[in-house]
Amino acid sequence: MKLPVSLLVVVLLIHVVIAADDVTFEELTSFITNQPSSAATLVTFHSTSCRFCIQWMPEIPDLEAMLLNSEQTEKVIVLSVNVKKPANKPAINQFRLTGVPSVLLFHDGRIDKFSGHRSAKTVSEWTRDLLSGSTERASAESIGL
Repeated sequence: MKLPVSLLVVVLLIHVVIAADDVTFEELTSFITNQPSSAATLVTFHSTSCRFCIQWMPEIPDLEAMLLNSEQTEKVIVLSVNVKKPANKPAINQFRLTGVPSVLLFHDGRIDKFSGHRSAKTVSEWTRDLLSGSTERASAESIGL
């Protein structure tokens, strides 16, 4: 069945996951500052020398697919920052990172930090819960900057 172009555009506007490989701290800061209020940005901070990061990074495409296929109507942008790159080291202090991998969700003028076992499923569910206003926030720590 072939869908009309206008319907495809509507579908794409409702469920959008934008993925980017490594971005710099400067790009991230600029992006977060200028992001539309209707968007949420999920950022994973990692290091290429961290074994937990190496285990987590292959989950990112699955996470993106889960967010894209969810009933969540808010736009989610998924970014990745390698904190080992010298230009990205300020992210550690700016976002109060105590270790990597770390996952932060920027939305509605707030920042929430994921804690717990990182898998595409758990992070996707956590993201959907936060964006839907769920009161189940046991695995989220709000950090004000």
